[in-house]
Amino acid sequence: MNNNAFRFRLLEEVRCQCRFALYAYGQIHGHLQLNVPENVFFYTHAFVRHAADLGKVLWPANPTAAERGKMLCEATAAPERAPADWAALGATLDQFDAHLIAWYGNEAHHSAQPMNLMPVGPLVGFASDNFHRNLDPESMQFIFEGCSCNLRQIADVIRKIDTGAEHWLRHNNSW
Repeated sequence: MNNNAFRFRLLEEVRCQCRFALYAYGQIHGHLQLNVPENVFFYTHAFVRHAADLGKVLWPANPTAAERGKMLCEATAAPERAPADWAALGATLDQFDAHLIAWYGNEAHHSAQPMNLMPVGPLVGFASDNFHRNLDPESMQFIFEGCSCNLRQIADVIRKIDTGAEHWLRHNNSW
């Protein structure tokens, strides 16, 4: 496969991951309005999973793939490096089993709740790590196993990446 065709296919996948993530992000807001916590967290996890997978393609951990990542970042106008909270959340998701066992195995989390759908601050006597997953519906700050990221900020970056990928694909279509 020639280099341009390979880049085209990779950028199609980047757009696909962007669209999946942004669809899930939109569903989070819809289910917040309906006040269905399980669905909110279902779509939150779908959003962060697709964002993490997108991050692996754009900012690969493997040094041998760095040139490919750089090429994709240039084509999409993505940042040169993954935002820190995005990268940290991706690492947490990639080690889900080990983190889950360590998180619930910690004495401090024995009485932890599986989910919380409100700001943590107003809950007297509860620290943010008393919840396995927490989403503040106003700020869109998501905390999972102590790893915090702002979903709104990640969605904004994904929108820009999607727009950049779409622009590249339209101007480099060989058909």
